[in-house]
Amino acid sequence: MALLRLQKGEVDIAGDGIPPAKFLEIKNSPNGAQMIVDGEQLHTGYITLNTKVKPFDEVKVRQAVNMAINKERIVRILNAAPRPPTSRFRR
Repeated sequence: MALLRLQKGEVDIAGDGIPPAKFLEIKNSPNGAQMIVDGEQLHTGYITLNTKVKPFDEVKVRQAVNMAINKERIVRILNAAPRPPTSRFRR
């Protein structure tokens, strides 16, 4: 709703921001460059695994889950702003 009001010129700021699924569409639209203010944002999102519960108590399972997550795809969905972290597995 906020995005539609922004596009119609009813508001100057979309309070909730632009939904990730719509970001590239808006950015590439004729008026998109005028509507988007690009800035740095510090945010860390993460997924945790309870390593005391099977099957995550096995390091190989945790490694497999890590390899199965398409981090680059997640970055693309989030407007190519973040970068995937790197980490080491603890045993």
